[in-house]
Amino acid sequence: MGRVGKIATHVLLAFLALLAAQTLATGQSPFGVMPLAHAALFAGCALLVELLFGVERAPWRFVAASDMLRLVRSALLTVLTFALVARLVAPDLAGGLRTLGGALVILVALLSGLRIGRRALHERVLFSSVLTLRPAPAHPARPRLLIVGSAAEAEEFLRAPAGLGERYSPVGILTPEARDTGDELRGVCVLGSIDEFDTVLAQLRDGGLSPAAVLFLGETPMPAFGAERLGRLKSEGVRLLRQHGVVEMGHAGAALREIGLEELLSRAPVRLDPEPVRALVAGRRVLVTGAGGSIGSELCRQIAASGCAQLILIDAAEANLFHIDREIGEAWPTLPRREALC
Repeated sequence: MGRVGKIATHVLLAFLALLAAQTLATGQSPFGVMPLAHAALFAGCALLVELLFGVERAPWRFVAASDMLRLVRSALLTVLTFALVARLVAPDLAGGLRTLGGALVILVALLSGLRIGRRALHERVLFSSVLTLRPAPAHPARPRLLIVGSAAEAEEFLRAPAGLGERYSPVGILTPEARDTGDELRGVCVLGSIDEFDTVLAQLRDGGLSPAAVLFLGETPMPAFGAERLGRLKSEGVRLLRQHGVVEMGHAGAALREIGLEELLSRAPVRLDPEPVRALVAGRRVLVTGAGGSIGSELCRQIAASGCAQLILIDAAEANLFHIDREIGEAWPTLPRREALC
């Protein structure tokens, strides 16, 4: 809808709001000459306020809290302008202050309800939000995701469908504040505080909702989890993810990226000389046991980059083996490789 259509809708809602307010305040029919004249005058005041302040420049489908406050301001200015003009040209307003107060409330309700409905349609959640009594369960075909970060960061992440890349189904959130426990953000429950990470993880596993990935948002302190705990999660096949930084956005192929081993360490990583490694494995068939673990997967990357003739990956964890095999295949598509689960 263009801006002219939005302004026309705004004016029509103002007209209806005053008619409804007069009817509620006086009990009289809204179709008399004076009620219709007052409603038309009120609509004209709404048009004047809109032309002066441009409320309808904000797209309905992106309505936010600041836009709602602007709507309240617009409705209040409309009522005040109408009260001033009506005192000069039509002082016999039926219902008086009750009509003005009712018109303010009804106009705000109509304007905000229209925008909320439009945004719900844009996000395709209108009917599900109205008809569904409880949030939808985790999608069975997608890997489950546990989100760790502040409530504001989690809500911002969940608000954008592209954040998940349609690849993960969130099963819970952990925030720094214990008082957030039990809250729901976009249909995803806050299961506890970050300090309760191990307890929440055990509860999810006991309930058959073991997460396939853990996403760390914003400034979540990685050292607080400990390299040993996070390394154990990686070895168990749980992917550790974070969002791409601003510098990485230009070449990032996905919204999320896996946390590197060096980010789990409390010390600077050791830089190896690649030449001895290349001399050892170049042109040879190399077998890596525990290939999906935190150490084994990095060995696979280094060996693949060193020009081996064939790479054989062995692991006892199917998920770990799948992820490293897919990663090697994407990064070195021409490298002959085999994977073995045993």
